[in-house]
Amino acid sequence: MNTKCLIAATATILAAIAPLTARAQALLSEDFTGGTNSNSWYSFNGACLTAGSSSGSITSTGNTSYVISSGPGQIPSCLSIVSSYYNQNLVGGQNGVSGSTQTLPDPVGQGALRFTNGAPGGYSQNGAIVSGGAPFPAGAGIQVTFKTVTYRGNSGGAGGDGADGISFYMMDGSQSPNLGAWGGSLGYTCSNANPPYNGLIGGYLAVGVDEYGNFLNGASLMPGYGGSNSATGDNTASGYGYKPGRIGMRGAGSIAWTSLSGTYPALFPSSWTTPQQQAAVRNTCRSGVLEDYNGTQLTYNGST
Repeated sequence: MNTKCLIAATATILAAIAPLTARAQALLSEDFTGGTNSNSWYSFNGACLTAGSSSGSITSTGNTSYVISSGPGQIPSCLSIVSSYYNQNLVGGQNGVSGSTQTLPDPVGQGALRFTNGAPGGYSQNGAIVSGGAPFPAGAGIQVTFKTVTYRGNSGGAGGDGADGISFYMMDGSQSPNLGAWGGSLGYTCSNANPPYNGLIGGYLAVGVDEYGNFLNGASLMPGYGGSNSATGDNTASGYGYKPGRIGMRGAGSIAWTSLSGTYPALFPSSWTTPQQQAAVRNTCRSGVLEDYNGTQLTYNGST
């Protein structure tokens, strides 16, 4: 997969308490332009501030699919995670230039939140942040405003240039911060193509800005869908086929090994090897029903 540099310039989240005519209350607002962030965030993989001054780093949690900050707090500066994540020259900040002469950090007040570096050959990069603030009631409703910029896609094509996109998602506040699969899953859904295939645990709703075209792609086309795109099975059991440059939504889900084995321990025993666990997640993701690593449908309390 080819990689674009993904950055978020500003983000504001409002809680709209019923009735709808009531004035919305701001939950948090962050512009990510400074050397530090004002709210508390969990940082994953390549997430960093281009004008950052924090020396914080990301550390492994034993999870094979991502690394996460040790707790909510400051988002690390991009310069501080070069050796722990990017291991290559950084693309410059505002002008997006790569090379031996770096332009980072950006001036304080002119920075951004960066998720991927976008350097030539910088495939399979990803990054995310999850709010470390207090959860809010699901019935409150929210209004979200954010700005994003992408640049330096290196596939050489037009539609579908670079990969993959960016998503905004909500999750169950009782779950620990976590991420879904890479590629077309945009860090939210499970995957049929990218190991270890785990989707977000406690996923509630996600909006995906899908530049490459696979966020709404599934193993089978949705019933009644008359589109011309044939599904190539990138993520989940069903979808609307491959199509670049599309904004889409995905609903709730928790297809990941820890969720499956915790909910159905007799069907997904901890004695399975890592490849077997991954195959079971992939098969369940692809079919939409419980399946083991051989692709055999499993029965729980009389239903699959």
